[in-house]
This record gives sequence, structure tokens and C-alpha cells, in this order.
Amino acid sequence: MRTLLGPRSGERILELGPGTGYYTGTIAQAVEPNGTVYAVDVQQAMAEHLQARTRQQGHRNVEPIRGDGQRLPHPDDSFDGAHLVLVLGEIPDQERAFNELERVLKPGGRLVVGESLPDPHFVTLKMLRRRAERQGLQFENHIGTRVGYFARFTVPPSAE
Repeated sequence: MRTLLGPRSGERILELGPGTGYYTGTIAQAVEPNGTVYAVDVQQAMAEHLQARTRQQGHRNVEPIRGDGQRLPHPDDSFDGAHLVLVLGEIPDQERAFNELERVLKPGGRLVVGESLPDPHFVTLKMLRRRAERQGLQFENHIGTRVGYFARFTVPPSAE
């Protein structure tokens, strides 16, 4: 996931549905010393757990936030990159979530989505591409197989 996302020092990265923070610390370390990971989870308990865990790991650049991927609490063009792993299938309105992700990512911003079986909410790569491209995101590449993959998309550069 980190390879496809390509986080760099100083960047602002959005993590949607971090859960217990399996990827959070790795990404936080990659954007140090001046970058920040904003971890948005619908469950307040998960955000609080993530806050404690990342502080214990020594990461002071993680901002856990209670929020919904269908209505992100961030202004337009806020992030250099975003990722969500095993989360997409749990979002009721996935197209709205993609619209929000496209909105908060800067032009040229990167989005990585990870899915794998046996997740009961598994989203196939074909379906993922269809939904993301409908919202204006451009598919770049993926790694993995039909039953487990990470896919990278980008926000097209501004037409200005």
C-alpha cells in the first residue's frame, strides 16, 4: 500500500477508516517531520484508540477525527494523498464517498484503495474502477490478484 501511495515528507494524507491503525504509523513516519495523517473513522471509540496507539508509538503527526467518508469535514484540495483499506464495501453510498475523496484531494493527488477476500463487503477491482472513474478519478495501476489487491487512482490535473 505504501509503495502505491508514495507518501513523501511534508505531505497531508487522509486515511479513511483506519480502524486500529494498521497502516497509520507507517504512513505517519513517511510524511515526517512536517506532514500529517488525518485519520477519519465513523466510530469515536476507534478514533480514540488510534490516538492512544499512535501517541504510544511516538507519532505526533496523526490527527484522528470522527467523521463519515460520505461527508468529509475538510475543504476542497486539502490532501496530497488518501487511502482506505477494507473499508469501501462498508460505505453505503460509495459513489458519494469517491466524490468526496476527489473533492478533498489536490489536482494530481493520489488515492489507494485496498480490498481482499474473505471480507464480506469485498469490492472487485472491476467495480472499483467503474465507481471511481464515474467520479472523475483516473485509474493508474494495481498490485495483487482478483481476490486481493491495492489499486491507485489520481485526480486529474486542473484544467487551468
